[in-house]
Amino acid sequence: MQKPPKNAFVMDSATVLNDFNFFFPKDKKYFTTAEVVDEIKDFRSRQILQQGFFEEVLEIKIPSQLSLKKVQEAAKKHNLLSRLSEADKSITALALDLGIPLISDDQAIHRICLELGIRFETVLRKRARK
Repeated sequence: MQKPPKNAFVMDSATVLNDFNFFFPKDKKYFTTAEVVDEIKDFRSRQILQQGFFEEVLEIKIPSQLSLKKVQEAAKKHNLLSRLSEADKSITALALDLGIPLISDDQAIHRICLELGIRFETVLRKRARK
């Protein structure tokens, strides 16, 4: 995969769903997966996504099978498989592939990030601890 820019993030649906003031700054780049886009159903959030695509600051990527396997193994190790959706696994794997921070409020995702050395940020909720 091509190396992402310095001001880049992988984003979960929480980025637009939990932050009512969210917009895509033009000086940053965001990546997500098709599974996350499919999770976002409300009109306001879909409009925000469309704006991100239009302004070319949001891009959909597919994570590698190797990273998906690592996420799956870490989830199994921590007994979190039942708490992770396909979207959760896909964005965590994508953050692992790209080596950039993941924005999510999901504590199960935070635990996997801690296990795999993935940096993460939150929108509203507290960070999970090891």
